[in-house]
Amino acid sequence: MHKVRITIYMSVLGLLLAGAIMAHFEGTSIEDVLAYAILLSHPASFSSAPLSTSTVSTEVMATSTTATTSPFVFSNTTDKSNIISATAIIDLTNMERATVANLPPLKENVLLDAAAEMKLNDMFNNQYFAHISPSGVGPGDLALKAGYNYVVEGENLAEGDFTSATNLLNAWMASPGHRANILNVRYINIGVAVRQGMYQGQEVWMAVQEFGKPLSSCPVISAVLHQEIITNQTKATSLSQQLNTIKQELMTTATGTPEENSVYNQIAQDYNGDVTIYNAVVARLKVEIPTYNDEVQAFNACVNS
Repeated sequence: MHKVRITIYMSVLGLLLAGAIMAHFEGTSIEDVLAYAILLSHPASFSSAPLSTSTVSTEVMATSTTATTSPFVFSNTTDKSNIISATAIIDLTNMERATVANLPPLKENVLLDAAAEMKLNDMFNNQYFAHISPSGVGPGDLALKAGYNYVVEGENLAEGDFTSATNLLNAWMASPGHRANILNVRYINIGVAVRQGMYQGQEVWMAVQEFGKPLSSCPVISAVLHQEIITNQTKATSLSQQLNTIKQELMTTATGTPEENSVYNQIAQDYNGDVTIYNAVVARLKVEIPTYNDEVQAFNACVNS
């Protein structure tokens, strides 16, 4: 009898929270979660006051919610427990979510179906069983290739001589990591591919579950506002330096004679004109930065819920 194997993957898109004026990208590795996990990066929030001599940080906190629904209703009265198919696996997965954790059903997504099918075909064609292919392609790569932009994406794999869809689901549910993927409250969508094929000289079943929460389900962080803040921060810094230069010039300019007073007054007039422009830029930043941070906070909350 061929040995049954199952394996799990989870990928999360996270936010780096900033305490500095300049945003940056940074990839951060975290310890393994559910057998395999990565943390991707997103532009940091602007959370400082660039208009004063000291930087003030504002921590963006995420909140999480737990969904509760009425028990999932099986799609029809046909007993699918002995049929190994994508539809049966999805139905049984949703039954487990409903009965075990009172979670809403996952919606089948054609893009995740396509990603699962690509994964299944690749494993049979290249004779491997792993989340990362021999060429270095992972589940997140396949989801994106299929057109599914995500904030959270996960994968369950199974390979063996399964006798039914129930037998396959029971194997996943008996494994803490795979069970956690199936019962993950953050997932909204599912895609499945399953079939028999030749693997290492034996005919076996292979199954792929792709889970996801689409990027489109979360509030948008304005790229236009992001760029406007950067532009205004640069402008404010340049004006501040210019004002300091003019101020030094004023302090060293002689006064007394009509000619000297005229020169001084012209420099003072230029200084006051630049102060007016600087204050206008400062006023815009005082509105833009909190607005941008609110958008980031809403996105963080969505990613983590």
